[in-house]
Amino acid sequence: MLLISLGGKVNIGKSFKGEIGVHLVASKFFAMNYIALPTSRNVKGYDIVVFNPQTNKGVGIQVKCTDTPQNGFPMVNIKFSNYREVIKKKILAPCVFVDISNMETPKYFIVPKDEVARILMEDIQSHINRMKQTDPKKLKEKMRPDYPKPDLWTIELSDIEKYKNNWKAITDLLI
Repeated sequence: MLLISLGGKVNIGKSFKGEIGVHLVASKFFAMNYIALPTSRNVKGYDIVVFNPQTNKGVGIQVKCTDTPQNGFPMVNIKFSNYREVIKKKILAPCVFVDISNMETPKYFIVPKDEVARILMEDIQSHINRMKQTDPKKLKEKMRPDYPKPDLWTIELSDIEKYKNNWKAITDLLI
């Protein structure tokens, strides 16, 4: 549901944020003369498939969208016991992170898949290292494969700011 508050600010329902991001990114690719096809929400790892009609090459991309970038871009739910394997299985494509905190001027951060995986792995390992010092008992519990609750990991805006408008990370794959 899209709601407008009395102050004129648009409050975007959670289920719409992802769709807004997908369509904003698709329109950017169309403007660059590429074909951009949003996938159904059942396709794991890809939100859009982008094709270059000149080379007949295509690439799947993942889109993450938020209107509260200070909270990071939610990425994956992962348990500590197997985070490396899960990241390798879930990060299948370059990511386009879309900041829609100002709908009139969305910001795009285009990050290669290996860099997304590296950022996530470093953040999780850093968290594990801190827990070794502050709460080793809790860490031991969370490292068990049967630990019931995975943690939600985000990509922080500060980790991807250097990728702002880095469309070449995807368009180079289409040459």
